[in-house]
Parts: sequence; C-alpha cells; structure tokens
Amino acid sequence: MNADDGEKHIADVKTVHGSVIEFQHSFITSEERLSRDNFYPKLVWVVDGLRRKRDKEQFFNALKDGVQITPNPMLMKIYTEESRILNEWSSSKVPVFFDFGEEQRNWWLLPFKEGGWSYIVPFSRQNFIDFNLGKTRDEFNSFLRNFIQSYKQLFNRIEANRRRQQVVINSRRRFLPNHVLRRSRRL
Repeated sequence: MNADDGEKHIADVKTVHGSVIEFQHSFITSEERLSRDNFYPKLVWVVDGLRRKRDKEQFFNALKDGVQITPNPMLMKIYTEESRILNEWSSSKVPVFFDFGEEQRNWWLLPFKEGGWSYIVPFSRQNFIDFNLGKTRDEFNSFLRNFIQSYKQLFNRIEANRRRQQVVINSRRRFLPNHVLRRSRRL
C-alpha cells in the first residue's frame, strides 16, 4: 500500500476483516511507528519482548512493582520509566501486545497513559487469534469499547479523589506548627 506521500507500506498480515497485524522484532523509530499507526486504520502491533536481553526482566520487575487496579480482568498500573520496552511503545494510540514467549498469553498495553504510568492487561493468545480471525470480532469490539470507556471513567474518578486528598493534606499543613512541617519534610 502507498501513502499519500508515495511512501510504500507492506503489512506483515492483513486479515479479511481489514485489520493489519505488524510483528515487530527489530528496532523501529518512533517516527516510523507513528507513520504506520496513522497509515493503517485498524493496526495492531505484536512486539517481540525477547529482542533485547533486559526487556523481559525490566517489564516483569515493573509489573511486580505495579499497582493492581482490578483483579478480573487483571489490570495493572505500571510506571513506564522502569521498563525500556514500555517507555518506547507507551505513546502508541493503537493496540500493542508484548510477546515475552509465554505459552498462554501476551501483555496488552492499553492505548492511554496517565502521567508516567501505563496500563497493562494479560491477554490470552487464543483470544487474540480468534479475534483476528473474526471469530469473536463483534463481541470483542463491544468488549473493548466498554472496557476502555469504563476504565477511563475509573481513572478519572481515581485522579479526582487523589486531587481532593492532596487539597485536604495541603489545607491541613497550614495549621501545623513550623517545627512539625520542617520535620515532615526531612522524612
């Protein structure tokens, strides 16, 4: 396929439903990734998490240190800077799945972030295959829209609560004696 500027794009997989799957093993610049994100209307990335020696270790350490938002489906909030692969792909606006060689699952990087945090969900390999073969496409699209909308609302509520708590903390500090404030800053 050719872009408006004449640049040629060759998809790794194009499904009968018009989805494009790019399997990314080698290095890709953020500019090239953005170009593909914008070129293909239904793009999905599958990123090789074993390409560099430390990617898997960094990802799972960040996951271990992350915050579980919901148990089912498990949604994790992970600090993006703790993992090079997360840092490189967190700006993508299309679905990104990390493949760390696990037999049963990939890790889905949700296409939104909050400050320096990214959101990750384990995703069954079989569901990924079924979805891209069109077996569960309508159900999955509906699930995906509802899932993202629900979590955006949840994130907004969490952030609003955090801001309210910060206001309360700051307002209480005005009434503390100076020696208490100096000591709390040292802690």
